[in-house]
Amino acid sequence: MCDDYNTMAIHREDRILRIVLNRSDHLNAINLEMLHEIARIFREVKSDSEVDVITMVGAGTGFCVGIDFDEDSIPEHAEQNIMAYKAREIWKNILDAEKPIITGVNGPAIGFGAALALMSDIVIASKKARIGDANINLGLTADDGLCLIFPLLAGVNKAKEILLTGDIVDAREGLRIGLFNRVVPSEQLDQTVRETALKLASGHQQAIRYTKSAVNRYLKCMLSQVDDIALNTENIYKGCLNNSIMPEQEASRHDFPVSD
Repeated sequence: MCDDYNTMAIHREDRILRIVLNRSDHLNAINLEMLHEIARIFREVKSDSEVDVITMVGAGTGFCVGIDFDEDSIPEHAEQNIMAYKAREIWKNILDAEKPIITGVNGPAIGFGAALALMSDIVIASKKARIGDANINLGLTADDGLCLIFPLLAGVNKAKEILLTGDIVDAREGLRIGLFNRVVPSEQLDQTVRETALKLASGHQQAIRYTKSAVNRYLKCMLSQVDDIALNTENIYKGCLNNSIMPEQEASRHDFPVSD
């Protein structure tokens, strides 16, 4: 499992599986290959008897700025549908995973990247973290994962304010409205994520997994109610190409550094 991923770095230590999104030159924007690999890692880890806790971080200065619409990586029409279903598979695999997932948000987490962070069980952010969904600025519907998780964490009206305006929330506001569990200095993020993972790994695993499964049963029920319009990739691609705005360009509007 650890050696054959191209867009992520996978590490094991002390029954903790560490996932590092590893396209730092694109602020870890998701291309088709990474989408497949994220779905796969969360599918495989469910049956991995040597893992009790999963952590996930982004390489470089960002967590993930969403789907990569770089012209060189845009899939053909048939693959667009694959991306839509693969995204839904990722949310299902994450919610089905009984093992706790801890995310460390070290910079911008936008669109799909925001949903990927927030669908985990514990979200620890650095003071440099930013989170939100810029889709509305491109004439696109919000990510369906965010349509599920934002209202549950921040409240319905606050979620609609963020998603409808395209506002990007800083770490302090994210903590205040419930998107982040904790905010720590950037230099303490990795250590805090690891300490939290070790604490969970030393706990009663059956009790932890049954408790998480009970809570996630509600989330899985709600996911099935999210309108498929949020996964309409034909409109997503058309909107991005017509506007000629790519994730890094949208990120630059919010003063996010694209590389180290």
